[in-house]
Amino acid sequence: MVYIKQFEYVIAIANTGSFSRAADQLNIAQPTLSKYIRKLEQSIGIELFDRRTIPIRLTTAGELYVIAGKKMIDNDHQLQKQLQEHSCNP
Repeated sequence: MVYIKQFEYVIAIANTGSFSRAADQLNIAQPTLSKYIRKLEQSIGIELFDRRTIPIRLTTAGELYVIAGKKMIDNDHQLQKQLQEHSCNP
């Protein structure tokens, strides 16, 4: 689930174009979100956002990350649905 959270955070920023608006949408503090994304970028070794623009924009790597993230989130939702169906019909 940690990976899903990472993707959700990056996607929220990409969709809103702002760390502040994304933090509001995610119900977390903006500094917390900013630090989280900085740590994520450091761990993968590449910047996901071009912070010089307003609204903030994804880098090319960020675009790839969002595409993969949307697939991962969709797969997670499908898996959760299948597991729920299985638990109702053992």
